[in-house]
Amino acid sequence: MVKYFINKVFSLNSNYRRLILIFADALILIFSILISSRLQLKEIYPNFLYDDTYLLLLVSLFIGICLYLFTGQYSGLTRYLSRFSLYLICLRNSCLVILLSLMSWAFGVQYYKISFWLLTWFLITGMTIFLRIFVKDIIYYFSKNIKHKKDKVVIYGAGDAGAQLFDALKFNRNSEILFFVDDNATLWNRTLSGVPIKSPKALFKNKSIIKHILFAIPSLDKDKLIEKICQFRSQGYSVLKVPSLDELIIGKQNIDSLRPIEAEDLLNRSPVSLMPKLLKGKLCSSNVCVTGAGGSIGSELCRQIVKMKPNIIILLEHNENSLYNIHSELLGIVGDKILIHPILGCATDEKLVFNTFNLYSVDFVFHAAAYKHVPLVEDNPISGIRNNVISTKVICESALKSNVKNVSLISTDKAVRPTNIMGASKRLAELIVQAFGEKSRNKYKKDSSFKNTKFSIVRFGNVLNSSGSVVPLFKKQILSGGPITLTHPEMVRYFMTIPEAVVLVIQATFLSDSGDICLLDMGEPIKIFDLAKRMINLYGFSLKDKDNPEGDIAIKQIGLRPGEKLYEELLIDAEAESTEHPLIYKAREKFIPFEELSKKLLEIELLLSKNKKEQLFLCLKELVKDWNTEKKLNLINSKLR
Repeated sequence: MVKYFINKVFSLNSNYRRLILIFADALILIFSILISSRLQLKEIYPNFLYDDTYLLLLVSLFIGICLYLFTGQYSGLTRYLSRFSLYLICLRNSCLVILLSLMSWAFGVQYYKISFWLLTWFLITGMTIFLRIFVKDIIYYFSKNIKHKKDKVVIYGAGDAGAQLFDALKFNRNSEILFFVDDNATLWNRTLSGVPIKSPKALFKNKSIIKHILFAIPSLDKDKLIEKICQFRSQGYSVLKVPSLDELIIGKQNIDSLRPIEAEDLLNRSPVSLMPKLLKGKLCSSNVCVTGAGGSIGSELCRQIVKMKPNIIILLEHNENSLYNIHSELLGIVGDKILIHPILGCATDEKLVFNTFNLYSVDFVFHAAAYKHVPLVEDNPISGIRNNVISTKVICESALKSNVKNVSLISTDKAVRPTNIMGASKRLAELIVQAFGEKSRNKYKKDSSFKNTKFSIVRFGNVLNSSGSVVPLFKKQILSGGPITLTHPEMVRYFMTIPEAVVLVIQATFLSDSGDICLLDMGEPIKIFDLAKRMINLYGFSLKDKDNPEGDIAIKQIGLRPGEKLYEELLIDAEAESTEHPLIYKAREKFIPFEELSKKLLEIELLLSKNKKEQLFLCLKELVKDWNTEKKLNLINSKLR
């Protein structure tokens, strides 16, 4: 009967439920004043319902209900009652009691003492808070017992984050929180908000009924987090985690913003600390062009740049589908607040690039267009060199002619002592920017056009989930049943998320001088073999090897690909200097003077047009002296003889 009545009340329209609360508060006001009057005035007035008391009741009801209505007491949802809401109730009742006491004093009602008003405040506040907590608990009890299928979940972590997560999820009709789990033995067999706290062993006893494990320890040491994630995933559990402390502190995420564990959580690296103040106002109301705007780095550059409110952003991309996707996405983000111009074309097209820079009065250019897949460029060297080298030359020359303020080349750690054509072509692109930058830096008197443009380079290593990254490759191989193909068990790589790398790229652009090479601190290198094993466990599989021949996914070693390194470097021959950002360094490396390099670039263009591959490699080796390609050059020399 009680359950039927409560369900009827909860099924009422919200306006009717609000009227019930108003009626309840009115009764609380009446009873509080009557009880206070009885206790305070019984010795003076045995018949305590004195005429002034009736008047006080009427005035209290009118002022109190009006005060509650206009200060939002009935606008909140009782089921999500918070401590802040309770503090507001105390404040409202304080204002009410003070106002009533001043009115009684003004009208000469002298027998209402301070003790009467204090008692009235305690009674009104206590009963109002009790009513709301009672209603909240009733709602929770009946919502918890609604008969429909719920996912049974366990919260790992009985600390502050676990308690907050419980409060956020306890009214979720799709989840039922079975218990908390914590490593701290002193918490076992105790309760948190009425829910038992158990040891990790309880997970295995209840394995058949647990749908998800919710990690609510945002401060957990990275090594321990990886260990536990791999342990639970390998046993078939679905694991979700709350945001990191940094995300919670800055308000980027809420405590209940649960997400699956991703590959980047297994990399044993701390998130990059960003310094948005270094970017404040830098790109605001400017005209920006991003080449390669549809690529993994270029598209993220566009997303970050539009947040800085430029006047115009030009998207230069030769892939129609990629250009359409990023253009549509940006329009959905900013609408018509920022002018977005998609340009379908290649950065090697001199007329197109110059006309674009000149027509839109471009201030900043981020040159991210490049072919970067090592094996593909190794098999298609003419296309790779033309795209990576000639596009950079065209961008720099067009920037000078159209008075662009800043050109930033997005480079790669593979340009350092390169062992492949892609790396060598990117190193030559760096040399082009260095040559333009040094001439601009020196501001040659004979060529004043150089002093208006700054040329810089940002060099960094692998980014997660970029085109060519091992992470999406491993994921695809695991989900298709394996095996994972690994080139060498000792291979190591640096990793950073694309958004982190891109924000650092933009900041580095403004922390460098013309001709500088900026380097991003990519953290500690990670062994690819260890990453592969962790990813196998992440997706709930076991490693198949000689120790576990019945495992699910094997790791197959296929040997180093042509031109591939075991490890990557960021510096060639210079000392890195620190900048205002702790993760950005800059260096000035050896370069080829502008006049000398210009002659060689003309020769390269001629060889490209005639498709003379062997002579092109010799010319490239002459410019990129650190290019380690003895086998290729020996083969070329034998052909030329």
